[in-house]
Amino acid sequence: NQQIKRFELGGGESGDLRDARDNAFKKLATILDVSLATGDSGEFTITIAGVGPLVSGTLFNKLYLETRKADPERGIPEGAYDVKLENLAAPAITHRIKNGKMSGLIEARDQVLGEAARNIDELAFTFATQINEIHRSGYNLNNATRVDFFKQPKGILHSAETLSLSNEILADPNNIATALQPNSPGDNRLVQLLASLQHEKPLNGGLSTFDDFYNLTVSKLATVAQSNKHVLEHQSHILGQLEKLRETISGVSLDEETTNLVQFQHAFDASAKVIRIADELLDEILNIRRG
Repeated sequence: NQQIKRFELGGGESGDLRDARDNAFKKLATILDVSLATGDSGEFTITIAGVGPLVSGTLFNKLYLETRKADPERGIPEGAYDVKLENLAAPAITHRIKNGKMSGLIEARDQVLGEAARNIDELAFTFATQINEIHRSGYNLNNATRVDFFKQPKGILHSAETLSLSNEILADPNNIATALQPNSPGDNRLVQLLASLQHEKPLNGGLSTFDDFYNLTVSKLATVAQSNKHVLEHQSHILGQLEKLRETISGVSLDEETTNLVQFQHAFDASAKVIRIADELLDEILNIRRG
């Protein structure tokens, strides 16, 4: 805006700058849901839908990122980015952004992938907790009891990421409990109890086994991915049609330009012929006068 204004006030040509500005806006419009208004002097004013002004003439607000604290309820990990806008009373605009690539990334992080991450963490936490409860009640080959099989997660958040065997099991495999009574190397009742967890339903309010819960999470992701694929194909066709329509209004038609060139050529030929005839007539008149 500033360069165009300076060039045009000085009587210069700013066509290239205007084309560059148009292209910059088109690129921005793929990232954010923005609207455009043109002032009397031709300056652009760009507004983010539902947020506020981004560019107004030679003034602009700056988008920036800040890391945020973890939000276990939404599956947002520690250090995730918050989108903010300068010169705004409430600068955080992450969840006010609608449409565009940025909105899609935020939705994928906080809803689709966020929900999947929460489910996997819940699965890991419940699995480790129930295995440990049963394992602590048994006896290992060292006749010890009250030993955890997994390191007990401190909470649901990051349980899947931090899931690992306990230090006792890592130090000595003989600490794996198999019996319900001490000094019973042939007792495998504890193992049977652990195996029976496969058919228990500790998740989803007592409706899902571990396998059901995991498969449900994966199937939801697959459904969302397939749905988004179909939507993308449909929207791509619409976008292609709209771009063709825009080009017919504001773009350059090669056929039209070729037709104009042919017309100009015929007009030039006709003008040249008129000039040639006029020149010949003038010569005839002069020759008659001389005679």
